[in-house]
Order: sequence, then C-alpha cells, then structure tokens
Amino acid sequence: MSMRNVYRYLAVLSSVFAVLWVPAVAHAEEALQSEKSLITIIIESGWSEWIIVLLSVVALALVIQILVTIRREKLVPPDVLAEIETLIDEGSYEEALSICESEDCFFTRVFGAGLAKVEKGYGSVTDAIAIMGEEQSVLLTQQVGYLSLIASSATMLGLFGTVYGMIGAFNVIASKPGGATAKDLAVQISMALVTTFTGLVIAIPVTAVFVMVRNRVTRVLMEVNAIIGELLEKMKGQLSE
Repeated sequence: MSMRNVYRYLAVLSSVFAVLWVPAVAHAEEALQSEKSLITIIIESGWSEWIIVLLSVVALALVIQILVTIRREKLVPPDVLAEIETLIDEGSYEEALSICESEDCFFTRVFGAGLAKVEKGYGSVTDAIAIMGEEQSVLLTQQVGYLSLIASSATMLGLFGTVYGMIGAFNVIASKPGGATAKDLAVQISMALVTTFTGLVIAIPVTAVFVMVRNRVTRVLMEVNAIIGELLEKMKGQLSE
C-alpha cells in the first residue's frame, strides 16, 4: 500500500470524525453557552472521560502505525523477493536462507522457516511455512484487532460514565430536602451524557477504519501467500517428498 493510500485512510478517519464531532460540538456549545462550555464539562466529567480522550490518541497513533508498516512493500520487499526468486531458480537454497536470515520481514521469516527444512524434504518445507505463516498472520491481525478493542472500550466507558453521572444526579435529589431544581439536575445529567457522546464520537470512526484496515490486511496476506505458493511450486520439482 502506497503512502497515497495511507493518507486516504487518514482522510477517511478525519472526515468521519469531523462529520460527527464538529456539528455536535457546535450544537452542544450553543445549548450550554449560558452555563458551561463543552470543554469545561469534558474536563469535569471524571476519569472515564479522560480515558476516552486517551483512547482517541492511541487509536490515531495505531492507525498511522498500521497503515505505514502493514504494506506489501514492507511485508515483501521487492528487491529481496527478486533475489530469492533467482536463487530458488538456481537451486541455491543455502544462499536464499542466508538472505532470509539477514533481511527481517514477514516474507523472509515465513519463507526462511521453510528453507531451514529443505534437507528434510518438500513436505517438511511446506509444514514449516504453514506453521510460521499462521504465527506471523496472527501477529499482524492482532495489531488491527486493537482498533476494535478501542472502539468497544470507548463505547462502554461512555456508558459507564453516563450511569455514574446519573447516580450523581439522583444523589443530588436525595441530598436536597426541598427537592432539586431542574437546573441542578440538568448540570449533572449533561455531564453524564457527555461521556456517552464522546465515546460514540471515538468509536464510530475507529470502527469504520478498523473494517477498512482489516480488509486491506486480508488482501495483502493473500498476495503474500500467493507469492510464497509460487516459490514452493518451483521448489516442488527440485525436492523429494
């Protein structure tokens, strides 16, 4: 995936965030301008709100890392692939293994595991590649899975903050013998709902980007597996079963 696609994904994330956040903030601040600003309410909303804000920063950093590192050019460097293809055609497996050991990437880790078993036959090579490929694929998909975790956590933290704030609102009612005014309850309830609001603002765009990135990773892994499959076909006629 080129840097153009990286910027495209980031643009999608920013656009979705802007569509959700900007109008909502404008409306909320307009409604609260006679009392407290939305930023003040966020600051006063408690530790769950601060965790949600922190999750938004982590999500953005994770998206950038995934889009920069999980690319075909990173997983299978073209120059390394070309050199190994030449050595496989020549039957120079030891030299190919040396390159795999010196060039650390997804492709060399998976294919190198198979080259290390060349002396045991073609079956051992394919088994080693299958096992290592599964391990490396799990590591890649785990990174993407953290985006789903962040989206779910932001939603649940927002709900937790709202429930906690509603408990505070009922405590206000209980603590005032003459009865709480609508203004007293409105302040507590607005602070409670802000956590759900910000949780959804974070969760919705992160979920959208998670689906796009997950699909992109799946396609890249299929391409890498196809490349390794072609190399194994070349080796099949040269190695014993």
